[in-house]
Amino acid sequence: MPKVECFFDCSSPWSYMGFSNLLTLTARLGLAVIWRPVVVGFIFEQVNRDVYTQRRLMAPPLKAAYELKEMQDWADAAGLIIRVPPQCGHPINAVSCMRACIALEPTGKLVPFAFAAYEALWRDGRNLGDREVLANICHSIDVIPDHLFAAIADDAVKQALKLNNDELARRGGFGVPTFYVEEEMFFGNNRMLLVEDALRTQMRKLERAVASPTLSGS
Repeated sequence: MPKVECFFDCSSPWSYMGFSNLLTLTARLGLAVIWRPVVVGFIFEQVNRDVYTQRRLMAPPLKAAYELKEMQDWADAAGLIIRVPPQCGHPINAVSCMRACIALEPTGKLVPFAFAAYEALWRDGRNLGDREVLANICHSIDVIPDHLFAAIADDAVKQALKLNNDELARRGGFGVPTFYVEEEMFFGNNRMLLVEDALRTQMRKLERAVASPTLSGS
């Protein structure tokens, strides 16, 4: 099967849509995703510091209104409720949340936890930097909060998250969501059609390789 990776951060609404749409796409194609939690603020610090300057500049009112409409159009198309800005304010500190995604990956709970975290922030306006909010998310997916809090304090989990941040920067990434099909990079939820095309191309290549194996002999 083609290798598909998704670098994501639950504090980003565009990452929420990309995460959800990739789940739908790969389920339809029968593919598994390698999920790579990151902290997008750390990525900005490494390779995309200009984003802070851009955010301080006021977009023309008509463009700003359109960009908000476009976000809602994408959310509607994905069947998601996204309220911008969230009631808790933004940006938030999602480091503990993303460490939790790292810790839960071996248990098979990464996807339900991440999806519940996205909903908590972008649908319900709850701060993912709040320990009580994370505990409530744990209860909703049958995870014991104290066990998770112990796990995210582990140095190995912290290091794994840092390595994901470093790897995304090393491979040319500069934000979230970022997808890789094999080693080809695609940035942004609105590149999902290109991700699908790349996946189907890789699947056809693999099918041809299986149908026509290289023969060798002496």
